[in-house]
Amino acid sequence: MASLPLVKICGLQSVEAAQVALDSGADLLGIILVPGRSRTIDTAVAQQIAQLVQRKRRKNAVASTKLIKTVNATYDENADPDHVYFQTIAQALIHNGPYLVGVVQNQTIGLINKLAITIGLDFIQIHGKESRSRASIAQYVVPVISRVVLTNDNLADLQREQTLVEDNHLNLSLACTPRNHALVLMDSEVGGEGKTIDWSSCARFYELSKTKYILAGGLTPDNVQAALEENSAGVLGVDVSGGVETDGKKDMRKIRQFVENAKAWGK
Repeated sequence: MASLPLVKICGLQSVEAAQVALDSGADLLGIILVPGRSRTIDTAVAQQIAQLVQRKRRKNAVASTKLIKTVNATYDENADPDHVYFQTIAQALIHNGPYLVGVVQNQTIGLINKLAITIGLDFIQIHGKESRSRASIAQYVVPVISRVVLTNDNLADLQREQTLVEDNHLNLSLACTPRNHALVLMDSEVGGEGKTIDWSSCARFYELSKTKYILAGGLTPDNVQAALEENSAGVLGVDVSGGVETDGKKDMRKIRQFVENAKAWGK
């Protein structure tokens, strides 16, 4: 069984930084495909990173789409608790990876699919008000990681077992549904700005939903083990971007240290 936590280095913009992340043992590499952001990547560089990721994978590794289909086929929603589904996927990603994730926000499904094919993405990560319904998720050409924003209101709705009317990132019931998303990622409202989210809210989310998640938001090499420890019941992995940068650029030493510290947790 693959050893948790899963580690994702996001906001990569150079082949050099991507190579360091891969050599350090990162399981997921993330690139920003939202136009006009400080970390938005050039398409040609994104394609080069995709090739690096593909070469790093073992020859017999399972492609992302096939991996998710296999987990979907074996998961018994009537017998298995929800957390088993997401944990199985996280462990399979660690065992078969690395994989490349493209971060998108409020872009059309057609454009996102074109980017996924052109670049060679393994997953997309939706960060905006995209529909989280199963019918919408099924239209993407690669599996989906769904960013979740916790608020007092949607946690209260989850506690009352009620569903928000809006079909977006605030609807926790949709985010918790197995076979809908490959993984759930906890982050701040904007994401990538280094703002530490309320770890106790994440723990509360797991207590109410029994849905395990990837933790993001304000993580650094110095605090990642404390974050994992405080969220030990529900956390499957960690995601970092700004926390491995110096003066707005990826810091190779910090990337190595973050992956090393995260992977050392619990050992």
